[in-house]
Amino acid sequence: MDQYKYRVVIADMNRENREAIERHIKSRHPDLYVIRSVSSGNRLVEVCDRHQPEIVILNVKLKAKDGLSAAKEVISRGHSPEWIGMADQEHLPVLLGNHELKFADYLMVPWIGERLSKSLGEAVARCGTASGRPFFQEGGGFVNTVKSYYKAKPIEIPERVLVFAQKKDKYVTRLFLSNGKVHHINSTLKDIQSQCTLGVFKAHKSFLVNIKYIEYVVASTQVSGNYDIHLVKNHYGLAIPLSKKMYPNFVRAKEFSNTLMSRILLDGIAH
Repeated sequence: MDQYKYRVVIADMNRENREAIERHIKSRHPDLYVIRSVSSGNRLVEVCDRHQPEIVILNVKLKAKDGLSAAKEVISRGHSPEWIGMADQEHLPVLLGNHELKFADYLMVPWIGERLSKSLGEAVARCGTASGRPFFQEGGGFVNTVKSYYKAKPIEIPERVLVFAQKKDKYVTRLFLSNGKVHHINSTLKDIQSQCTLGVFKAHKSFLVNIKYIEYVVASTQVSGNYDIHLVKNHYGLAIPLSKKMYPNFVRAKEFSNTLMSRILLDGIAH
């Protein structure tokens, strides 16, 4: 275990979900080690007492004792892991309404791999710091950001103002913002997407698009089977290609945009 930097506990009453999360961590995060996987709140308290993990992936729905109550008991016993909150749409408001635990990030069930990796990255970044980067901005609104750099200069862009991203070349991507500005960054589209919610999807091998800025999608007149994305307010005056292969990404982003989670993550609404 000496090769692992941080110990993780998974708390979820669904065994299949716990096993899927553990498999993802083993395959994608060699710096993390899952020490225990538990289904009850009481067991979570016991495990944290014994092992003092750095990161806990916490579903609000647990046996015997709910996740939030168990987490508060863990804290009362002097432990302070980084929490990744997890909930289905029904229980999401309860999770988001609890600011006491200072979650590193939140996941909506069912989760996807890239979003879980982002959450784990947030938790790891906060490990060993005094307070970590706050999930909520002053006033209670959420701020999800894309972090990168350009010519060694750090750049941080709120996801909610990102209209689309375009690959310029192998080492440079252009970010087109809602205020008309364009930023160049030294990140790939894959790097950018891994930092974003499901609302930012890959539409083409050279484009990421934010679902909130799409006005309509029509069949392409240039390539049979493909589509053209038209942006609200005719942002930047162009139609963005949506390939047939990437169309399911658009459907998933559209479904996500209708959830409470998207309103919080994309628009930064206050609570």
